[in-house]
Amino acid sequence: MDLSNPISAVIPTLEGQVLRVLAGTSQPLTASTIARLVSRGSAPGVRVALRRLAATGTVVQDQVGSQYEYRANRAHAAWSAIQSAVDFANGFRTRLDAQIAHLVAESAQGARVTCAVFGSAARGTADADSDIDLLLVVPDDAPEVLTESMSRRVAEGVEAFTGNPANVLLLTAGQRDEMVGRDDALVRSWRAEARTVHGPALLPTAKEA
Repeated sequence: MDLSNPISAVIPTLEGQVLRVLAGTSQPLTASTIARLVSRGSAPGVRVALRRLAATGTVVQDQVGSQYEYRANRAHAAWSAIQSAVDFANGFRTRLDAQIAHLVAESAQGARVTCAVFGSAARGTADADSDIDLLLVVPDDAPEVLTESMSRRVAEGVEAFTGNPANVLLLTAGQRDEMVGRDDALVRSWRAEARTVHGPALLPTAKEA
């Protein structure tokens, strides 16, 4: 799925993004304003989507002077379904993080494991063709059979949940610490963008370091 535009999993066309914008406000918006707020799509495309939505009645079009303004029609019979799709999209990152944490906890067998999301999925730029990059940090003495099984189960579970392949980078705590000690370029990228979704913090704070 398009991770930075999750409503497209339910409403694949530009109408989904337009509805998400309008659902987030009670104020009427112009087409140009909506075009600035959607994550993808051109101004002409937004205008076409608005005309289609106005034709269905899910969006109300009002003429104000020489221009049109648009607002969500929450009285429409279909609005509850639209709102459900919007709520899904708005809460998707939290749900994804919770699912990853659940998969790790379920397969870690009590081991002290840190899992973090990094790369485009952490930056918010991932699309339908993006992989989900995950980092697992396991204890130095964790059995190899456990860590390999956990990596596989987490990767399979994330792909089932999103449709996107998951790339799992597995490190022992010692390997992670060695990379931190030499200020590896990958560590710098983790500091800038990674978010820990399970276990202890991925990296020490500047004070701790």
